[in-house]
Amino acid sequence: MSLQVVYKFSASVRRRPLTIKAAIGGLAAFGGEVTAQKLSGNEEINWRRTAAFTMFGVWWTGPFSHFYLRALDHKFPLSGGFKKAVVPKLLWQSLFINPFVYIPAYFFTICTSSGMDADGMKHYMSSNYTETLTTCSVFWLPITGVVFRFIPEHMQSVSMAGIGLFWNTILAYKTNQNHLELELKR
Repeated sequence: MSLQVVYKFSASVRRRPLTIKAAIGGLAAFGGEVTAQKLSGNEEINWRRTAAFTMFGVWWTGPFSHFYLRALDHKFPLSGGFKKAVVPKLLWQSLFINPFVYIPAYFFTICTSSGMDADGMKHYMSSNYTETLTTCSVFWLPITGVVFRFIPEHMQSVSMAGIGLFWNTILAYKTNQNHLELELKR
């Protein structure tokens, strides 16, 4: 890929950050969900679940990550070096955002799109939370460290969304499998 394409894309992200970040997040979530459903052996796409997963990707990569990563970069600027910038960002992401914002918001989205009631959500979340958080940490901790260290702030959520296509496929596949098991128990 030509560096000129990268520079033009970076300039586009600076001009229309929310639009581009949201679109890329939605595309990555959509692609991951459809791929996971096909890998799970679904004969037909569950469009309701796909729409929910896509909207979650739009929200997470668009407005949430845009403002969250900007605030994180302001609080811990890269000029502070690895120990004062990257390490606190990783700790904040791993110890607060992922366990208390990302995973619960994701489960809420998936459960409500499946029509679960409050008891079903509680059971689903308690049955899958620890495994999902562990998988999330193993996958994202090294990637996030590299992104926080080497990618400019305005491109971080877009970069993570691109990598997130693989994560979205893993996450959607795991929750598709767990959802199928839950459906069979009903």
